[in-house]
Amino acid sequence: MNDILISGLSTLHLDVQASMDGGQIFAEMQDAETGLRLGHATMDIRYYQGGSDPTTVLPGQTVTMLMEFQAIDAILPAGHGIRLVLTETGEDYLAPACGVTCPVTVNGGTLSLPHVMRDGSNVLITPQSEDAANNQ
Repeated sequence: MNDILISGLSTLHLDVQASMDGGQIFAEMQDAETGLRLGHATMDIRYYQGGSDPTTVLPGQTVTMLMEFQAIDAILPAGHGIRLVLTETGEDYLAPACGVTCPVTVNGGTLSLPHVMRDGSNVLITPQSEDAANNQ
């Protein structure tokens, strides 16, 4: 097994059911062994179609939320797994305007991770002079 370098914009597509016109999902990606936070994403269900304008969501309506994590550049050690923690709000984020009265039910989803395979052949080595700081 090798370490995995997660690099770029990971996506999480969630099939969800609305309880009313509002509510949000906060997703935190963690190293399952250490609990270390690797990245996070948050989305209001009314923006499931993307864009800047909310779409009305009816109670009981099922939609797919196309979430994208903030850019990640993290190493997941060999043998470690990923834990996704889904909540209504996260650290440094406001709760939805409707509060706890508008839960979003998650029925399933797909996580996609961009990763880079490093074997030494695809590492950029810059030319350095003999007196460069990193040669000391």
